[in-house]
Amino acid sequence: MNKILSIVLIFSLLMSGICQQCVKAKAKAKESELVMSEDELLEVFFEVTNKWDHQYKMKVTIENISGTVIDDWEVHFDFQDQIEEIWNASIAEKEEGQNVVIRSETGNQDINIDGNVSFEIMVRYDGEIEFPEKCYLTREQCEVDEKNYEVEFIQNKKDVDHVKGSIKITNVGSERIEDWKFDFETSMVLNDIEQIWGAKLIDIDEGGEKGSYCQIDHVTSNQNIGPGQSIEFGFVAQCDGEIKIVENTLYSMIKAEYEEDDEDETIDFTNPYWEPRYDLDDFDTYEEYEEYCKEIMRKWIDWMLTFGTFCGNPLKSLAVLL
Repeated sequence: MNKILSIVLIFSLLMSGICQQCVKAKAKAKESELVMSEDELLEVFFEVTNKWDHQYKMKVTIENISGTVIDDWEVHFDFQDQIEEIWNASIAEKEEGQNVVIRSETGNQDINIDGNVSFEIMVRYDGEIEFPEKCYLTREQCEVDEKNYEVEFIQNKKDVDHVKGSIKITNVGSERIEDWKFDFETSMVLNDIEQIWGAKLIDIDEGGEKGSYCQIDHVTSNQNIGPGQSIEFGFVAQCDGEIKIVENTLYSMIKAEYEEDDEDETIDFTNPYWEPRYDLDDFDTYEEYEEYCKEIMRKWIDWMLTFGTFCGNPLKSLAVLL
């Protein structure tokens, strides 16, 4: 009997601590949340900046932690509330009460390494404010199949140590090439690209097998190449001989393939020396957290009834009450 009383006392103390934490959670609702993207390329900070009855304004800051520039960002969020207005971004897709895809605008479409962009939303809600738990980039950079584009180098002028030329890229495929990037290797070493127009020079390296290796990015005016369309950019470079393009790769942004994690999140309750696997911040309401803790106790008692038969029927009664 003393053992049973001890167990009841332990449960009472535990429930007392849980209820105190729940009251604290109810008294002060969260006003901000930091979320790591599923692909670990972004950190997204959600901050409620103003709140009214059934309406709030939120600032969302997306930080690039990927180690490379993110072009033309587009991010998927699991978002339960209704977005009424949005500033500095646009809604690309929306499933009411489930998910939303937010896309960049012209002025903030790229996120530099360790840089960030922000947008604001006006939201209508009922009950508690629910922050997104998951987010990920919906677009990724992939190589364009070489059969879907053609490259032409045009040498406009050549003197002793300089060349003026242009490169024309034509989309001969059936899909639009979006936010293109272009890498190419030349037959001769380019000592320097002194001028470039219609594109941006990312890098030039003399370490190519035959000449120089160049990385080129689009500009806003020609970022997409539709089927049958062409773009052209020009440059002036220092070189000692005739230039030819010997190797090249074209890149395009496409819809990323993302699969939900099917990992079983069922908690292992077989250990009687249980510890809560989640804390208050992992639940939308304090009632859900309280129910979670009660479920742990019920499982713990089931384990005791199975492996600790000395407890008998009085403990069964306690399990029913919980």
